[in-house]
Amino acid sequence: MATAGKGTTPELLLLRLLASTDLQRAREQQQLDDLVTRCDPTALLEHAGKLRLTGLLELRLGEKFAAWPAATVQAPLARYRAAAQRESVRHQLVAMGALGALARAQIRAVPVKGSFWSRWLYGDSATRVSADIDLLVLPENLEQAVDVLVEAGYQRPHDVRRSDGLPYLHHTLGHPTAQDIELHWRLHWFASEWSREAWTTAEPDPEGVLRLTAENELAAALVFSARDGFRGLRYLADVAAIWDTRAAELPPGGLEGLVDRHPELRRTLATAAVIAERHVGVPYHGLLADRHRRDVSALAVRLADWPLAVAPAQGKGDVNLVDGLLTPRRYAGEYVRRAIVPPSESFVHHHPELAGAPVRTALKQGEHATRTAGRFLRALVLPRPS
Repeated sequence: MATAGKGTTPELLLLRLLASTDLQRAREQQQLDDLVTRCDPTALLEHAGKLRLTGLLELRLGEKFAAWPAATVQAPLARYRAAAQRESVRHQLVAMGALGALARAQIRAVPVKGSFWSRWLYGDSATRVSADIDLLVLPENLEQAVDVLVEAGYQRPHDVRRSDGLPYLHHTLGHPTAQDIELHWRLHWFASEWSREAWTTAEPDPEGVLRLTAENELAAALVFSARDGFRGLRYLADVAAIWDTRAAELPPGGLEGLVDRHPELRRTLATAAVIAERHVGVPYHGLLADRHRRDVSALAVRLADWPLAVAPAQGKGDVNLVDGLLTPRRYAGEYVRRAIVPPSESFVHHHPELAGAPVRTALKQGEHATRTAGRFLRALVLPRPS
């Protein structure tokens, strides 16, 4: 695991260690105990909240909280757990209702992330709280699935569509009282065929809920981390948890077979695997062979901002830059249209006042491209945590 960088606090180092694999935490138990004694409890909770790791903090530290002031640590955590459990139950009820409605319409949907991962990966409903529900369906079933959910009370989505009528990644369906549903037809920008394979090979868990295979679930967590520009620890913690709980289910060679079948993911997975090894102790050789290291984006590795030290506005630029660094050349045009110069309908979608004003819309497009380029340049010179 990487050593502490300038400005990396004991609280952040402790959270990174808590997000790591079981073996990594066991190896560094002495350091973990030392960090606990050096941490400021209030700062630790603040960082955990920012990184969305409060539930994991409580789960992994357990009785060590007893030494800290009840009012400062124990009471806020108790409130968090109560609220997180309520939200998780609500999430499960809404998700199961949506899955049931889709099943009755003969639409097979696979949940990813959210409270399902909380239960599957951490064995605890309050560890991983999510604001929305992510479901994967086939692209040919997407519009029918939207109709089913609209009939169930969801609002019809208005996402920007590609020339083939599909959204770039998913439809977002709002609801006046329940969590939004993100209805995916693919799990990553340039991973249509892999997403279909992941959907096809998903198997029911003991309760009958479809779950990605270990191979695809691990790849999905790595891909989601990359799609977030390797900012934060949330998805890296998921990668570590999947490794801990499902490594024995992986095929020989880990993700080698998946990369061979879907070479467009090679650069993304190789880069994410290097970052996961560096920061949360998932062994690179358990995932991929050394031959894939030549595909790793060294700049994307350097840009990885696990403590969220970079300001959010610049972070958007980092995410877009990492996206571009990992995008295969044959998808470069789609990347430019999505991240640098989005089509005019995208601006009208987000700024309705631009409707019927092509000149103002073009100016907005130019402003966006200029701002993005500026963020790219700043990303190259800003210091980064190690």
